[in-house]
Amino acid sequence: MTLGVGILVVYFLLDGVAQAILYQTFGTAALIGIGVGIRRNRPSQLLPWLVFATAVLLQLAGDLTYFFYENYLHVLAPFPSAADAFYLSSFPTFATALFLMARARVPQRDWESVIDAVIIASGVGVLTWIYLVVPYADDPALTIVERTASIAYPLMDLVILTAALRLAVTPGSRVPSLNLLGLSFIVYFVTDICYAVMLLEGTYRSGSLIDAGWLFAAVLWGTAPLHPSMRKLTERSSTRFQVSLSTPRLMLLAGASLLVPGVMGVQIVRSQPLHGPIVASGSALLFLLVLTRMFGLMKDLSGTVDKYRQAIGRERTLRRTGAKLGGAQDRGDIYAVAVDASVQLTADMQNTRATVWGGAEHDLALGAAAGHDANSITNIHASLTEFPSSTTELLAGRAVRVEGAFAVEKLVGGTGKENGLIVPLIVLDQFAGVLVVETDSILPDELGGAFDTLASQVELSLESVALTQDLLERKSDARFRSLVQSSSDVILIIDPDATIHYQSPTVAKILGFEDDGLIGTRIMDWLHPDDREGAVAYIAESMGRSGAVLTSEWRLKRSDDSWVQVEVTCNDLLLDPNVSGVVLTIRDISERRAFEEELTRLAFHDPLTALPNRALFKDRVEHAIARNERPGELVTVLFLDIDDFKSINDTLGHLSGDLLLQAVGERLTQIMRPADTVARFGGDEFAVLLETSKSLEAVNDVAERILSELRLPFTLASTDVFVNASVGVASTNSLQMTADEVLHDRMSQCMRPKEEERTTV
Repeated sequence: MTLGVGILVVYFLLDGVAQAILYQTFGTAALIGIGVGIRRNRPSQLLPWLVFATAVLLQLAGDLTYFFYENYLHVLAPFPSAADAFYLSSFPTFATALFLMARARVPQRDWESVIDAVIIASGVGVLTWIYLVVPYADDPALTIVERTASIAYPLMDLVILTAALRLAVTPGSRVPSLNLLGLSFIVYFVTDICYAVMLLEGTYRSGSLIDAGWLFAAVLWGTAPLHPSMRKLTERSSTRFQVSLSTPRLMLLAGASLLVPGVMGVQIVRSQPLHGPIVASGSALLFLLVLTRMFGLMKDLSGTVDKYRQAIGRERTLRRTGAKLGGAQDRGDIYAVAVDASVQLTADMQNTRATVWGGAEHDLALGAAAGHDANSITNIHASLTEFPSSTTELLAGRAVRVEGAFAVEKLVGGTGKENGLIVPLIVLDQFAGVLVVETDSILPDELGGAFDTLASQVELSLESVALTQDLLERKSDARFRSLVQSSSDVILIIDPDATIHYQSPTVAKILGFEDDGLIGTRIMDWLHPDDREGAVAYIAESMGRSGAVLTSEWRLKRSDDSWVQVEVTCNDLLLDPNVSGVVLTIRDISERRAFEEELTRLAFHDPLTALPNRALFKDRVEHAIARNERPGELVTVLFLDIDDFKSINDTLGHLSGDLLLQAVGERLTQIMRPADTVARFGGDEFAVLLETSKSLEAVNDVAERILSELRLPFTLASTDVFVNASVGVASTNSLQMTADEVLHDRMSQCMRPKEEERTTV
């Protein structure tokens, strides 16, 4: 590109025939650059680049035609001429190439990007129509053919602009080749518009500075294919297909929508005709496009909510499945639970069937089936050799998705299902079978994670069953240790008096005790005092119920005296001579508990300031009213808002505004009593709960102290910021008042200071 810019400078140092000859080299070089780029980078889809090269060739043909008229025939080219035919035919060819590139990046229907591109092009189109098309259409000096050709140029420019915008807003990474192409068509469009205006004014001359735009666009056309990133320009985008309204895109769409009223304003100021039908048509088109875009956004939002609900449903299904698997007695029970869970996970799909096949890869046997046509399975034995292309993936523990004609018919017999998922089951590092899900619907990507989790649960249960069977079959404790070594759960065997006489090696990982650190101690010695009573009742309830499904949650002491949250499953094997004890399977659920606690915290606290939010504040007001039994004391709510907070956001930026809100929250927390509650309702609104106040005078003293503290400067990024605040006061005047009444009374009082003077109580 540097060489092209250098030649562009030389072009303006020449004149006459030399300059005209050099002009033709730009199009020729662009065509050569495209050919070299295609040969060097070998894009996965060749057609878009071939169409693009054809468009450049048509442009070059137009240039050569003009050169022939002016330098061989020594006459001005007629208008329209064969050159105009070449030029005008290049525009839809360029647009076709750009649309093919966009289609290659996103093969799905991408209506959001199309609508965005059309909105911008429509706004620009109104300007083009009023300031270019209308003058040409009303020019009596032009013949019908000349008028048609003159109007065709700006309209074809709009077609190219729409195609370029369609490619620019397509989801995916912004590779250099894409940026070069986008810049080339922006330059080309602006140059064409300026050329059209100069023709209307009669100021264009061949070899003038305006030629630099066309020549620079040709340089960019030849440079873009030479960059290695041109391969990615026609590759399917790896970015998850989702069009989001980013801030730059939203600003661009807003600017395009405001072009039509802007044109009306300019025409009014210039005392020029408003072109009502054109402006009205453009406004109507933009309105319909924006309305369609908003409909799409609402539909996407609804889809996101549905996906969230489905995710919650899958989580509940997996939790219930985990509980059922904990009580499974043998492989048959586990297989039945697995297929039932698979059908529940795909309940919203058509004609779903789930099967589990157990055994080695060369000898699989049908273990269980559920769902649509579950009784029509003809095969009861199969082998992975039926799927040579997928065997390696399955044996490595990776699920295989099958789309189109379902290839597992050889496994399950005549199925007729269109799509499927084969999930391997790996138990104790050995292939143990597959879970097969068949359906007539398309399996969404979200289900992949759910079935991976289900497979992990089934594997753990199969592993637990295998370990239990080995316990029954082998009396050797050493053999038992080697079998449970790979288990991620802690296994303890206790006597009826709760004395531990066996611990699995996983104890070291979860509880920190090496070797036989728990042997001979009682399980109650390691329980949290608050959990002991419940644990005793749980073990007693499980005694005599071999294979009980019951689970319980305890806190166990680690070797460093810290506590770990665990889930416990109790299995009474006292009557089994090979075990002679109660088996406790213990799983660390600390991370899950921490996640649930974090969700609870976020539900009742403001994410910016970490203060209680409106819901938690209302709850504390209710409790304060309920506890206030002394007639002489008041439950008081102070409502504060920062005066002119919007101006702080506008002048210092939203980041400084957020820092100010955090600083206000910290200062309020510091000056209030520990028994008081400081909350943020949203925006610049804060609230303070005074649970016990002797009188309104005392409340006013607190309010004045708050205002005094808030008048002190806040240091934000080395800048002192001074703020004023308004405070509203509401107190219970009877013991029968509710929290809603107090807050409503507080809202009615806190509005008045904002309408009067600032920093008031």
